[in-house]
Amino acid sequence: MKRYFALLGILSLCMLPLSVWAEDGVHNVTLSVYNGNLGLVRDVREFNLVVGKNSLVFENVAEKMLPETAILHGSDIQVIEQNYNYNLQTPINIVDASIGKTVKTALVDEATGKTIFDEAKIIDSRYGRSILQFNYGIEIDFPGRLIFDKLPEGLVSVPTLSAQIMTQKDGVQPLTLSYLTKGISWKVDYTAEMLSDDKLNLWGWITLNNESGADYKNATLQFVAGEVNQVNNNSGIQPRAVMLSAKTQNANMAVMGKTTALNQMPKELGSYYFYTLPFKTDVLNNQSKQLALLEKKNVTYQKEYKFVSPFYLWNGVTGGSFEKQTPDEIVQLNNDKNAGLGEVLPQGVIRFYDKQQSQNLAFLGENVFAQLAVGEKSELKLGKSFDLTAEGKVVNIQKVAPNAVEALIEIIFSNASDKSESVSFVQSFGSLWNMLEENIPAQNKTAEKAEWQVSVPARGKTTLSYKVRLSSALNQN
Repeated sequence: MKRYFALLGILSLCMLPLSVWAEDGVHNVTLSVYNGNLGLVRDVREFNLVVGKNSLVFENVAEKMLPETAILHGSDIQVIEQNYNYNLQTPINIVDASIGKTVKTALVDEATGKTIFDEAKIIDSRYGRSILQFNYGIEIDFPGRLIFDKLPEGLVSVPTLSAQIMTQKDGVQPLTLSYLTKGISWKVDYTAEMLSDDKLNLWGWITLNNESGADYKNATLQFVAGEVNQVNNNSGIQPRAVMLSAKTQNANMAVMGKTTALNQMPKELGSYYFYTLPFKTDVLNNQSKQLALLEKKNVTYQKEYKFVSPFYLWNGVTGGSFEKQTPDEIVQLNNDKNAGLGEVLPQGVIRFYDKQQSQNLAFLGENVFAQLAVGEKSELKLGKSFDLTAEGKVVNIQKVAPNAVEALIEIIFSNASDKSESVSFVQSFGSLWNMLEENIPAQNKTAEKAEWQVSVPARGKTTLSYKVRLSSALNQN
């Protein structure tokens, strides 16, 4: 009979799930960082499994993991249950988990310097602020220390994901845990060094911030440029990104643009661009890491001065004038190989410095650099040009029909510098329009606006005048 019960006990133990931790030293992580404070973690670990039911433990997952996005996969396994344990062993959590229990207390007597020990029951706690019941009464904001015999159950030292799986194979198997996490982001900063009136050097740096609550050691690091749709639900805003399979992720590793360390073009996948670091690196929690994105020398650019007319011209215009307004100084970049670029540039802030006058850089201005596809152009405002000014007025308005007027406009441009400059002047229209007269032909005309290129001599002035008919759709003549 004793042998029977002993055998029954052994069989019962065999039926319990086996708790399995990852093999030491076997840990392969790929971290894909999206725009919008979102990261996709792909964590591959090896486990020594037995046929039947196994309990797996993934320690050191991200504290800001979105548990509903976790996917555990491997060959010949069936996932039965997953649990994300993030109730960490912090002082507040230890106190909160000990409500209703009796603990030791220690209080230093200021008169004698001796420690007085006692016991108290934790009645309640709010964010670590305990309410204690002593034999002599109830204490709030007890000035001493609390001493615990042991840690409460259910607390973990690091965020952990546990899972129950079934398998038909014995032995070591690699399993992949993929999940989304908040608290990780990246941005790009560009530096443009102006060498001349049409050449500049361009550098790009990626800054990665990790506040996800996890370290990613020896990780393959990937940056994803593109807008990720976010779904608003009852629990708040939760992002939804494409959870790539292991095979797809490996096939779409891309390498950042040309530098001494980053030598290939980014990879396009749908509406996203992937930039992958060609070497592994450590991404530690609460760390800001900078990585070189690109370095381009002697990039061709165009500089222009653009002035947008403050006049609102429509068939009900009554007049107006303005005095000594300054145009915007614009830098135009053409993202093509002929200009020295020709690869996708992620969105970022670009800062311009002037190196034409001396070896000491002078800060000229900064602007947001929208993501620029190959072949696209970007106009970046540096600031205002105070050597160039413009003043204008509506010289004459004549009503020529019930719903139409003719307006004569005059703009005088002044140049205080020692060299001639060209100014782009843009006039928008709020109704149907027809140009009747102009002393300088407009180069660009659309249904909504006209644009002139006005050459202004050094220390001189140039006048632009144009006469336009403005009418409604009911009367265009």
